Amino acid sequence: MTGFAFALRLILVLLCLTTGGTIGVLAQPAVPEAPVKVKAGLHILSISKIDTGDSSFHARGFMWFVDPSGNFDMAKNIEFFARQDVINEFTRRDLEDGSTYTAIQFEATFDQAFDVRSFPFDRQTLAIPIETAISARHLLLVPDRADSGLSDLAVLQGWEMGEMQFREEIVQYRTSFGHDEPASFARLTFLVPLERIRSPLIIEKFVGFTVALLIVALIYFVPTDQFGVRLGMVTSSIFAAVGNRYSLDSQLGSETAFGLADKLTLITFGAIYTALLMSLVAFRLTQYSTAKRASRVDYWAGLVAVTTSFSLAIAAILEARG
Repeated sequence: MTGFAFALRLILVLLCLTTGGTIGVLAQPAVPEAPVKVKAGLHILSISKIDTGDSSFHARGFMWFVDPSGNFDMAKNIEFFARQDVINEFTRRDLEDGSTYTAIQFEATFDQAFDVRSFPFDRQTLAIPIETAISARHLLLVPDRADSGLSDLAVLQGWEMGEMQFREEIVQYRTSFGHDEPASFARLTFLVPLERIRSPLIIEKFVGFTVALLIVALIYFVPTDQFGVRLGMVTSSIFAAVGNRYSLDSQLGSETAFGLADKLTLITFGAIYTALLMSLVAFRLTQYSTAKRASRVDYWAGLVAVTTSFSLAIAAILEARG
């Protein structure tokens, strides 16, 4: 080792000793701070206005946040996802351990994608989502499982509500919102399972379709030469089916999936069309052949058509009930 190299090494050693080893510390990479975990809870007072046609529901209740860092600000830290909302922060307290407790009262209308393919045997899960307004690297949301839930006053007519559930996730949007790179955000969703309460009368929602199919079945008992009577019965069945379909559309909205209501609509109008077609065929056979032959063709065709229609309808209902 040359004298110069030895002197340089000695200077470095003395420098580290006099600075307490800070050179080595500064050379180490900075350790990122762990994100603050804010506990969030929800107590629902009421759920109303379940509107599958409008894809929305209304909820009212309380929500609270416990921040161990003591820096929580509802307006700056939380995004409340609702179509319309009224939020009132009614308390904010600094706790003895240095954490912050913030509670709000809200009343809001939330967007909800309803799956009504099995209507009226459907089950829904209402979602009330909140999300951090700052990156998930700095703030996370964890559910208050012990205290969150539904009030005893929360009664939803026509539905049975289950126990509240929770979904925690980190979401990343396709946009950077004007920043250099897209950021990830912590989202917490409060879930309320619902099951529709059904009448003991299974056909309650499909009375029009049922009446239409019964009229169609009776058509084949009318003599084949009385085409006017048959035509009047076909017209009555059409009115019953169309009325039922309009009633369902007002409840289901613009549902694009092919569900139970659509299957029953197709089956009913198929049965009506078949009855009208067979009435024409039987009437023509009566004129150009024998009445006995016309009745025989009409009988077997009607038996097959009615049996097939009711069998398909019952199978569709059983499938929807799961």
